[in-house]
Amino acid sequence: VLPESLQVMTKLRVAMEIPISPANGGPSVREIHCEGVVVRQQPSSTPGQVPLFETAIFFSDLKPEDRRCLAEFILQRMLSHGP
Repeated sequence: VLPESLQVMTKLRVAMEIPISPANGGPSVREIHCEGVVVRQQPSSTPGQVPLFETAIFFSDLKPEDRRCLAEFILQRMLSHGP
């Protein structure tokens, strides 16, 4: 969710912090930096609230280990929150 409207096909530099299970006292988040392209966007706020936009981004240059980390995070969220 973004606080601003973007045009489809807008190129972005993206930085994310993904929570992970720390191994041997390591960090509890993984920082992922990549480039992406907006492929879809729709308003998600209700009238009278700050405008927010659900935004779908195609990540165009994820490293394989970052893609795996992101996929595991998404799967865990889906399984814990249901359909």
